Amino acid sequence: MYKKITHIPFYSLILIVALLPGCIWDTQKETPQPALREGLIVADVNSKKMYDDCHIKGADHVPVDQLEAFAATLDKEKADVVFYCSNYMCAASGAAAQKFMKLGFKSVAAYEGGIAEWHQKGLPTEGPAQEPYLSVVMNKPAREDHTVPVIEAEELVVKMGLVVEQAIDVASAEVEIQKEEDGGIAKW
Repeated sequence: MYKKITHIPFYSLILIVALLPGCIWDTQKETPQPALREGLIVADVNSKKMYDDCHIKGADHVPVDQLEAFAATLDKEKADVVFYCSNYMCAASGAAAQKFMKLGFKSVAAYEGGIAEWHQKGLPTEGPAQEPYLSVVMNKPAREDHTVPVIEAEELVVKMGLVVEQAIDVASAEVEIQKEEDGGIAKW
């Protein structure tokens, strides 16, 4: 009833041998690499505990010991990286910016006022903000020996494209002056 096949035709065998490597042994394909990030990147170099308590809204947490791994995810030509830490007394933001400059990044800065100043100015943050250092007001130290570009809160607000209802101290005075000059219409 059933015919038993005892041999495979020669051409069928050649066809199977020719197609089999493409199905089984095609492991040489490259794994697609994720695209490098570009544009503004705000990086918090504080401890995980401090980051979880309070950080600039949308900031990346980048522990100091992971700076090189973080750098590998960014486009050195197109990333605009701003580092910050806790306050003016913390040197980690400047050290991180300096390291990135040495790695060849074109646009790097340190926001030295840190999360304490940002929080005190009422700018957007995430986290419960319960650590005591956040309420300690510090004046900007008089230094002129910066080895990295330094950015102020007002400049970072503009870079981030934030629209802040509570104007920053310096900017609020400028708004009031402009408002008077323009007959009550506030402009930034």
